[in-house]
Amino acid sequence: MRLTDAEFESLQQSLTPNVRVLLFIHASLIVGVVSYFAFSWSQGLNLASNDKPPPILPLALAVLNSVMSFVLPSVIRSATQVDQESDVQMLAGTFQVGHIVGMALLEGACFFAIFSLNDQDNPPPAWFLCVPVFLILLMFARTPLPRSVTNWVVSKLEERSSL
Repeated sequence: MRLTDAEFESLQQSLTPNVRVLLFIHASLIVGVVSYFAFSWSQGLNLASNDKPPPILPLALAVLNSVMSFVLPSVIRSATQVDQESDVQMLAGTFQVGHIVGMALLEGACFFAIFSLNDQDNPPPAWFLCVPVFLILLMFARTPLPRSVTNWVVSKLEERSSL
């Protein structure tokens, strides 16, 4: 089932409301983390010298959640079964749920890393500032584009037609 350009554009147009909602949610998750990071920065971060060992738990959570933010959405999306072509909206919803789960994992790890930057008793090394910055950049990089959502829906519909 290969779509013509006109069919693809029509499908992409029908998914526009779903993508718009997903973009609002995506932006909200990023704005929350960036706002808290800016607030923490304005209050003065408590950083130690770079030879101090990093806080293991926030670093491990950042790595684990970064990996899981790619794995769990794929698991959620692959669990979707398509029976009819009218399931396009259901597929878009599945894509949304997977994306939100992945973003929430990144958001949680980022908040935890920012919290550790404010630890007065056990300050992290100065290089640890890169951890929340990396997670925020990863969140920006995962911005859902209309074309990527449409391509995913088309691939699921093609899977169904090949069965």
